[in-house]
Amino acid sequence: MTSLASIVEPEGQEEYPIYRYLTTNGDGTGDFDNIGDYTTPRTVSVTCRASEKIVSHFLSVHIQDAGTYDPAKYGVLAALTNGVNVGYYGADGVEKLRLTQNPIKDNAEWLHYGQGVIEAAGAGDMVQRVWIDLAGGVSDGLKLYPGESIRVTLSDNFTGLLAHDFLLHGQRLKF
Repeated sequence: MTSLASIVEPEGQEEYPIYRYLTTNGDGTGDFDNIGDYTTPRTVSVTCRASEKIVSHFLSVHIQDAGTYDPAKYGVLAALTNGVNVGYYGADGVEKLRLTQNPIKDNAEWLHYGQGVIEAAGAGDMVQRVWIDLAGGVSDGLKLYPGESIRVTLSDNFTGLLAHDFLLHGQRLKF
């Protein structure tokens, strides 16, 4: 899958809502469909551009797989060995805050961090959507300044999934 980087941003507006996929390039371009063997870890991110500040409200997680939902599995794969980590990184590339205390290794662990929905789709597919609150009770949300990022690191084999992506919901403020 390719990125949705070609979406036109409103001209002349100082602030507006954004929905940006975490991608391999971090800037809205690159791959955002995280289906593959990432036993050599893969990182996808949203990195704040030089001309903006992002106020992050939610990170949505989308997992789709063929089969029946099982909280002890990831999609309908077996539980993962190394899992998925989510973090907030400074412009220097150093992790400032781990947003998932432990790696996510199964469907149920995503629900510890946010509100979720599990539904059937298509011919018996399982779809799990989870919205992680990045505001954490702070009314303004988690602020990203130029060079700072939200990163997801995948450290397992996800080749059996039908869909697997992460979307940042927030507000963009121009400098």
